[in-house]
Amino acid sequence: MRTLSVLLILNITTIYINAQQQDSIKNEIYKLNMWADLPVTLGGSFTSYLGLKGISQKPLLDSLTVAQLDLSNINWFDRSAVRQNPDHFQKAHSISDFLLYLGLTSPFLLMLDEDIREDWPKIGLLFIETEIIFSNLFLWNVNYIDRKRPLLYIPDVPLDTKLKKLNNNSFYSGHTASVAAATFFTAKVYLDYHPELKSKRFLLYSAAIIPPALVGFFRYKAGKHFPTDVLTGLMIGAGTGILVPHLHKQTNSNLVIIPVKSQFTGLALSYKF
Repeated sequence: MRTLSVLLILNITTIYINAQQQDSIKNEIYKLNMWADLPVTLGGSFTSYLGLKGISQKPLLDSLTVAQLDLSNINWFDRSAVRQNPDHFQKAHSISDFLLYLGLTSPFLLMLDEDIREDWPKIGLLFIETEIIFSNLFLWNVNYIDRKRPLLYIPDVPLDTKLKKLNNNSFYSGHTASVAAATFFTAKVYLDYHPELKSKRFLLYSAAIIPPALVGFFRYKAGKHFPTDVLTGLMIGAGTGILVPHLHKQTNSNLVIIPVKSQFTGLALSYKF
């Protein structure tokens, strides 16, 4: 495991160095700063691990808590999630997992473009950074916010299923957010490389909504999430997928990210409007 971690760090560092060398050769769409992006990527990987570990240590639900759940506490917009047939939950769950893995491959479509393909190490690293930032937003949110999944409110769902791990992690939909981060990242990068398509950005972003919306629908049909969980995940994922490449654009000279070390160690971010 230590060897794997060292190799991962070396590989990411090499990508940063190569990306900076490319910047010195030609004018790039995106600018990477090894002294800012590398700590964000590696530090974010570590905090994601801590967040995942924290989720695994959350206490399980007990039968008394499940028995006391009240449908009247669910808002009208979300109430349809608990009026479903649990016989279809497993199939919907499997479909949502398949669509998750499929959606995460969407940035590889960018390799079909010659200009983007030449910058692929940099684009790939930006995507890794995007997913790491998203994973931190999701994992630490779930660590501190408990929301019971819809399936817990359905009488026909077996008790042993209701008492399984992660059933109080309904808010928000990680599957939906992760795919949204990937598809909106793909659309944003493509538009940045093709500014002549600016008038068609609405169409590209509309297309980017479809994969996470499908994932969210099947998470809903699997009894895993309420509609508000899905919508929140879609917005957070889309925002992350757009914001990370935007903050790395060469034209965005108003953004400054520098490492600082005083009483606390971290990053200072400054943006001039």
